[in-house]
Amino acid sequence: MLRCFKVKNFKGFKDWISLDLESQNNYAFNTDCIKDTLVKTALLYGYNGSGKSNIGLAIFDIVSHLTDKRTDKSLYQNFQNGHDCEGLVEFIYTFQFGDTILEYQYGKENVDSIVYEKLYIQNEEIVFFDKRNNDSEFISRLSGTENLNKAIKELRISVIKYIKSNSVLESNSENTMFYAFTDFVDKMLMFWALDTKSYIGYENDSGDIIQDIIKNDRVKDFKTFLEDFKLDNNILVKEIGGKKNFLYEFEDYQINFYQAASTGVRSLTLFYYWYERMRTNKSRPSFIFIDEFDAFYHSDISELIISLLKKLDIQVILTTHNSNLMSNDLLRPDCCFLVSKNEIAPFSKRVEKELRLAHNIEKMYRAGAFE
Repeated sequence: MLRCFKVKNFKGFKDWISLDLESQNNYAFNTDCIKDTLVKTALLYGYNGSGKSNIGLAIFDIVSHLTDKRTDKSLYQNFQNGHDCEGLVEFIYTFQFGDTILEYQYGKENVDSIVYEKLYIQNEEIVFFDKRNNDSEFISRLSGTENLNKAIKELRISVIKYIKSNSVLESNSENTMFYAFTDFVDKMLMFWALDTKSYIGYENDSGDIIQDIIKNDRVKDFKTFLEDFKLDNNILVKEIGGKKNFLYEFEDYQINFYQAASTGVRSLTLFYYWYERMRTNKSRPSFIFIDEFDAFYHSDISELIISLLKKLDIQVILTTHNSNLMSNDLLRPDCCFLVSKNEIAPFSKRVEKELRLAHNIEKMYRAGAFE
């Protein structure tokens, strides 16, 4: 799981800013939001322009050079902060796999150009490469990379990805952590709660959502899903022009699903597409970031979605403006974070007193207690 993330000089973040997902609170309620002392289900709050979306993009920059999964370079324009347009953008990821801590650091000139990389396992440097050094070779202490060509200074490739693609690593604890790390990144997923299929990571297929549901024989399950949210599920599948599609069925006529569905229902259909991968795929996502996840939802639907995500063994971060979700009946103060341009901190660390189950977190938030 992701334990901590830090970034500097990326878009709106001039100085180092960190998202620390290690919980030091021993709340006895909503323990399903925490796993191995790490926040498993988190909400990010903040004013418009505070950087909620950009922190997600920063976290998912790693996908662009460590995987072959889908990314969107257009979202990474104006890569550097405006105060240092020529400086490096630097990233630090700290992962926790069981009792082992793995840290990955790198710096970029732009989204495609890596300047340096460092990998530590249990505070021991395992991989090191810096194009700014005179020595053109990288250093790797992973067993199985001894005979690997390490002179790749001129290549536009990540050293970590190069090692993974060109080595047969021996079976030991360090290499197991290396593969756990690369596998985690390979399964990261970020998407937007809109009725378009825009996403980063996890897969490359950009097929039609409705066709995917029909092809995988999930129509009945999808209708049950809508029913659970108290939404109309009078849907039938009909072949039109040689292609099967969803239609809403009424007494006297039928109409195309997407033409009749509300924005909220279309957004929920997109969520269902990814939710199926979260709960049924053998190779399910490792980490999920949904930006403005409830932009088109009623509060009750938003709460139901969080309840569904809490049941999964997947680390999830959601951005939202919905203060109704701050309830201790649903989450807890160490799982709700406030984002600003110079700090990201959970509510539990933004007040001196200890927050308890009986506290009305939303009321405190509206009163400015966490500013």
